[in-house]
Amino acid sequence: MKKHFIFYFLSAVLSINCFSQDYSLIPYRKGKLWGYADSTKRLVIQPKYVFSELFINGFARVKSDSGYGFINKKGFEIIKCEYDLAFEFNNGFARVSKQWKYGFINNRGVLITGIKYDEADDFKEGIARVILNKKIGYIDTTGKEIVSCMYDNIDLLGNYEYFKVWIGNKIGLLDRNGNVIVDCIYDVIWDFNENFASVKRNNFYGFINKKGKEVINCRYEYAEDFRGGLAKVKFNSRYGYINLHGEDVIKSIYDDGDSFSEGLALVKLNDKYGFINNSGVMVVDNIYDDGGFFINGIVNVKKGNLWGLVDKKGNVVVDFQYDKIILDKNMITVIKNNKRGIIDKSGKILVPLIYDYDRGDYTNGTYFNFINGYAIVRKNNKYGFINEKGGEICDLIYDEVRPFKNGFAIVGKLITPKEVKETKFNYGFINRSGKQIADCKYYAAYDFIENRALVGNTYSNNNFLDTNGREISKDFYEWAEGFKNGFAKFKQNNKYGFIDKSGKKVISAQYESVDDFKKNYAIVYYNFQSCYIDKKGRLFFEE
Repeated sequence: MKKHFIFYFLSAVLSINCFSQDYSLIPYRKGKLWGYADSTKRLVIQPKYVFSELFINGFARVKSDSGYGFINKKGFEIIKCEYDLAFEFNNGFARVSKQWKYGFINNRGVLITGIKYDEADDFKEGIARVILNKKIGYIDTTGKEIVSCMYDNIDLLGNYEYFKVWIGNKIGLLDRNGNVIVDCIYDVIWDFNENFASVKRNNFYGFINKKGKEVINCRYEYAEDFRGGLAKVKFNSRYGYINLHGEDVIKSIYDDGDSFSEGLALVKLNDKYGFINNSGVMVVDNIYDDGGFFINGIVNVKKGNLWGLVDKKGNVVVDFQYDKIILDKNMITVIKNNKRGIIDKSGKILVPLIYDYDRGDYTNGTYFNFINGYAIVRKNNKYGFINEKGGEICDLIYDEVRPFKNGFAIVGKLITPKEVKETKFNYGFINRSGKQIADCKYYAAYDFIENRALVGNTYSNNNFLDTNGREISKDFYEWAEGFKNGFAKFKQNNKYGFIDKSGKKVISAQYESVDDFKKNYAIVYYNFQSCYIDKKGRLFFEE
């Protein structure tokens, strides 16, 4: 069990910072001890460790009987093997642990903090989160607690510019150096926008500036962010807008309102919607039953049960004829009689309204949204794709489709054999021209990675397809994973090995477990002991 733990621990840490790894020295096991050899298996650092790992940025983590440490390429212990745990260096620092307490060392092996924290995170942007006695703080790269461990929760605002801190249910703000800007007196503090943040205290909202001063008193029942110099507020159950000085530039007379977009804001007055400018002038009459936000000079509005489009002067640019209009920066989607299409801002139909509309569609937001140049559409309960010009690239014949990725899309057809009660699909692939390169015959299919796609005829009968849809091997595998760095792991007869992109078994299935190749080397478990192999299958060990 212990040996298995060491193997999986090694596998996990080798996935970190793989692009900075140094492969001139390879961990080499001789008997039960580890050292380092060159690519010819000539020992350079004599085996004396319980295990050793690949060099990263000139350092390698090793473990002796007395604990974890780090060595350089000359074999010198730059960080003594004395820690119960030692994590990879991150931004010049590594977390170390003794007796379930954590601290940090720099790349000279100097402890910058005491080993005293109950938890610690890696450094990011020059700071690291630490926890002591269930209280949260932050340290800088000198080890100084710039935020003392006294808070129940901490969030970072902006570009690591502020700490939002909690004591109990009350919130305050600290600057990047840990100086108190705002004591923990607020119930809510939102992010800064236009140099002001909305805050809530005693059930009323106001605003603070970046110095923590409450520049607009907490007297509103509700307040949103400033946008374009104005913020929506609620006062005496009515909505209006204030400026950065807290002045009521638009009186609180409205039933409801939205934030400004392109200089106009949707407001509700006497149960009808219209649009005001930043002076409070109703420039689009409040004659509508609903509305959205202006995008590219137009907005979707509802009259009765139908939607249309108007411009900033209130001119109707698309008549009220649709059951719904979805407006975004790149596309205007329209729905009518449960059919969906696309129009331009003049109302010209770009994609005819022939596609099914279903709010509960299984595609989780990918349906009728262009992703990598293609959108999933459905007609008569069958799926396919259209391109950005509205053309169908394939017949709509599929019961399930997934978005294009790396030039190909997975498509599926429903199978309902009598002996199977639950819904099941068989999967294949199409390319960007809509051509089906692989028939829907696979039990499972996964996206192309490195121009190869993993497929399965059954749960334990796997293969790979090339970009022409051909199976790359005549053999099938009990288990396999996608290609990484030109190799894929596979399992046969309960043993693991590697294939290349041609399907050739470059390393036969003979290991109890294997990890991915990182550049030129992979860690494997052979005869119940871990060691490294190269891409030719050479084992870096001797008994």
